[in-house]
Amino acid sequence: MTRAVNLANLADSTILSVDAANDRVGIGSTQPTEKLDVVGVVSATSFFGDGSNLSGITAGATLSAASGAQRVVVTSLTSGTMTAAGTDADLAWNSTTNTLSATNISVGGTLTYEDVTNVDSIGVITARSGIIVSGVGTFTDSAKIGTSASSALSDRVLSVGDVARSATYIEVRTSTSGASGVVFSDGVDGSDSGYRGTIEYAHSSDQLTFKAGGVTRVTIDGTGNMGATGNVSDSKGNLRRLDVAQHNTNYTLVAADAGRLLRDSAGSDFLINQDIFSAGDMISIFNASSSNTEIQQGSGVTLINSADAATGTRTMAPKGMCTVVCTSSNEFVISGSQLS
Repeated sequence: MTRAVNLANLADSTILSVDAANDRVGIGSTQPTEKLDVVGVVSATSFFGDGSNLSGITAGATLSAASGAQRVVVTSLTSGTMTAAGTDADLAWNSTTNTLSATNISVGGTLTYEDVTNVDSIGVITARSGIIVSGVGTFTDSAKIGTSASSALSDRVLSVGDVARSATYIEVRTSTSGASGVVFSDGVDGSDSGYRGTIEYAHSSDQLTFKAGGVTRVTIDGTGNMGATGNVSDSKGNLRRLDVAQHNTNYTLVAADAGRLLRDSAGSDFLINQDIFSAGDMISIFNASSSNTEIQQGSGVTLINSADAATGTRTMAPKGMCTVVCTSSNEFVISGSQLS
């Protein structure tokens, strides 16, 4: 009999037992089934070996050096068998693709771009202090900032802000000599040939620039001056030109006539009614006919002839032209040629 057996005989067999026939030792076990069979918790300062022959460990609870998927699972279960439904958090590393997949990860501080390189979030990543992207980030699907709501429109790839907020801003920061903006591109490569539209602010000159078709179209400087290429139009047309409206019958002026040239070719009369125009509204009238036409003062309206301060309806001879300006509520001044 060996010394180990003699020592075992001196102890309680329920604490330390030796199966000499099968070369097995039991701690807390009277019938050891392995070389060392421990019933209880093993505490050690270190372990030797690569653990490749370990068995009886729940799948998903280990990390190994082998290729493929390795996982760390954190669960709130205190008993029973862990299932996917019972998993509270899951980190899965795939050494073949060098990606770390995460579900339900909550970050208490600031999550930076460097922290999440090669992270594929299957679930939700929550950063209480914000997310900083200092490198180049890529979204392959839609993204939401400051909101948990999804857009009802499938083409909205970025949603910012929420209806619960009283204000939402997007801040683009650069140096005092730099420029910042938004670029609209339809190009598929890195060349600027696809940059069709731009909203850009140059901080050194305090100038805001709008580009369309790849060309600067509107500029606004820091003093409020604005320049534009091409035509500038409103609901009546080009602001450099008067909108011309042709009339061949008697006509009552309407609010939309402000800023227009009314052309008569049949000796028609023009009536100005009250409560139609506002101060500053201006209408021009040209009598292209061979007959007289009248500019009629409607009820509640004062029409003043600037030539002699007389009030009332004016007559304009053929080929005459006049301008009528609303100077106050229902007060108009008329001036021009061929008026009487």
